[in-house]
Amino acid sequence: MASLVALLLTAAACSRTGAYRPPSLQAAAGSSGAAGGGAPDFPITGINSATLTLTGVEPPSGPFSGGQKAVVRGSGFDAGAVVRVGGIAVQPGDITLDGRNRIAIVVPAGAVGPADVTVTQGDNTVTLHAGYLYNALSVSPTQGSTAGGTLVDLNVLGATLSDNSVVTFDGVPCTEYRLQSPQHASCKTPPHAAGTVDVIAAVPVASASDPPSLIAPLAFTFAETVDAANGGLSGGPIAGTLNVTVIDYDAGNVIANAFVLVGDDPKSKLQGYTDMRGAITFSTADLHGPITVHASAKCYQRASIVSFDAQNVTLFLSATLDLTCAAQGSPGSTRKQLAATVSGQLIFRAAKSSR
Repeated sequence: MASLVALLLTAAACSRTGAYRPPSLQAAAGSSGAAGGGAPDFPITGINSATLTLTGVEPPSGPFSGGQKAVVRGSGFDAGAVVRVGGIAVQPGDITLDGRNRIAIVVPAGAVGPADVTVTQGDNTVTLHAGYLYNALSVSPTQGSTAGGTLVDLNVLGATLSDNSVVTFDGVPCTEYRLQSPQHASCKTPPHAAGTVDVIAAVPVASASDPPSLIAPLAFTFAETVDAANGGLSGGPIAGTLNVTVIDYDAGNVIANAFVLVGDDPKSKLQGYTDMRGAITFSTADLHGPITVHASAKCYQRASIVSFDAQNVTLFLSATLDLTCAAQGSPGSTRKQLAATVSGQLIFRAAKSSR
């Protein structure tokens, strides 16, 4: 009865929004979720259980283009596991066994909509129906700075974008939206607190049955890019986006309103002031390394990092020996508070079988 109510609520929500959202993860049931027996509603998923079960995929959705890393959860997994998403086998090189309860995969490309996930080992196969949702909206890259300004590419399948489309990150519109083609656009992310959010693109409606928007659940992560302990450089090579954070060397506080210049041309468009987090992001399609970054702030000495190629930069500025600054109290803002996200699954030991 509870499952029926959940399905009705999910269907009602879809009819209101006009866009599909994946149901909450549910434990696989009976013969479809466990091989070799087990309770119909609560399959054995204990630590090191030998019973093959499939209980969920995290994250439960991703772009139609594939390429997303995901974790398949259950029990009884071994090195011979074959994983399929929507009937498409995951390549052996994209499967990593993390113990009997976890398999890390790279999701293959697939058709838009819900897809069954299966795990096969020898003669046993378990299935999680509609265990993964292929979104019609693809967002790349999938992570950027909390300061905003990350340049992202947006691609759609089975729908079209327009010059009037509005793309939002957790309800906040992105900026500098540019339509490249009916299926491709770009924009810059808004500032946002650390966390993973939905991305929604409003699309033209050709008929009453068409959804008014495309939803990519939990498709973009706003992350802190600062290294408050060591400073310096992190991340891969610069590919259109550079994240800069400025910190007080002595107090460890972030420095708001610090001036940052990329390159040595004072007239460059790649310059600006850090926000309340001490951060600023620069994004242009032709931004690549190696580059040089300079930072300065009132009551601090200037600092530079020369000729580097890394996406994230943390610069430490030392306070100047200026009595007028000392009279104003310690410069800088309040101490940086970093956010962290912990995710996972509680696994309990399986009860011994009475058989």
